[in-house]
Amino acid sequence: MIEFERDRPIWIQVAETLTARIESGQYPPRHLIPSEVQMVQEFGIARGTARKVVAYLRERGVVYTGCPGGDVYVEARDQVENLKLTFERLSGVCLSPEESAAFVAAVRSDHAPL
Repeated sequence: MIEFERDRPIWIQVAETLTARIESGQYPPRHLIPSEVQMVQEFGIARGTARKVVAYLRERGVVYTGCPGGDVYVEARDQVENLKLTFERLSGVCLSPEESAAFVAAVRSDHAPL
């Protein structure tokens, strides 16, 4: 468990911790971040606080939800990955990691680098 600063909201401190882990590569693009339950256990926070952390990271474009109510993944940062994510969101299709990888491979092989 981390020691929180008293003068700053806990949910922001947890979000900053997760963002730092993402930026360090501990949670690479298209990989899961800890679930709400895991955040509760690791940081000693309430589940509602964990939801607020996820909502904040989603609003900032750091993470996305694979399917409504589903797992939360680190947002991709390259253009091909972002195009694939846009396709998923617009079509309402929830692809498995294997299907996502196949889609990205197909886009990369059929098109010049962006």
